[in-house]
Amino acid sequence: MLAKALFATASYLTSLAHFTTDLSPLITAALSLSSLVVACSTARSVWLRWLTFSAHSPLPLFTRLLSGFVQAYSYDEEGFYGADGAPAEVQERRRRALEELKQRFDAQVGPRAAQLNERLRELSDIRFTDTNRVPHCFQPVMRAKLRLGFISVSSDGPYLTDVDGNRALDVSGSYGVNVAGYEVYKRCVAEGMATMGALSPVVLGPLHPCIFDVLGCSQP
Repeated sequence: MLAKALFATASYLTSLAHFTTDLSPLITAALSLSSLVVACSTARSVWLRWLTFSAHSPLPLFTRLLSGFVQAYSYDEEGFYGADGAPAEVQERRRRALEELKQRFDAQVGPRAAQLNERLRELSDIRFTDTNRVPHCFQPVMRAKLRLGFISVSSDGPYLTDVDGNRALDVSGSYGVNVAGYEVYKRCVAEGMATMGALSPVVLGPLHPCIFDVLGCSQP
């Protein structure tokens, strides 16, 4: 804004120079000051861009450029069990173990859960986490054998109950169960609703007075 104002002033003074020559020193000073302001603004912009650029890791850019030169591959079921060059008898034991695990998984999934688990594939978050659970080259076989996903309706301690009434121990809930346990979270939700339910727990903007309890707890 300052640079624009100085430019406007310089332009105005330049137009006056057609009628008088007494303003020549003033015009020269105004133009010099405008140039200085523009130079400082440009230098600051370049410096900020450099700071932003230097804060970024070049690794994602290089890996994206190099990804086109790396050929993707995956194992079929025959290569899956012997990817590490294991002997035939070891591969056979692995085959039987995975088949047994598949049967146990299938027994835990009722008809309603199976239908909903297929619909889960439409969610980008589910596809993202599913991709990261297994190394890429093993994913086709694992996805065909083990249909992961658990649509839960209730929890009891570390156990979850799905839509078909099947009960299973949660070993993949991350912070949901491992940090404090589901019962603690349910109690916190109930207490929160009791405290500010009249205001709404999802209000944006106005704050409930209980925020001062939180601020007090966060102070050393």
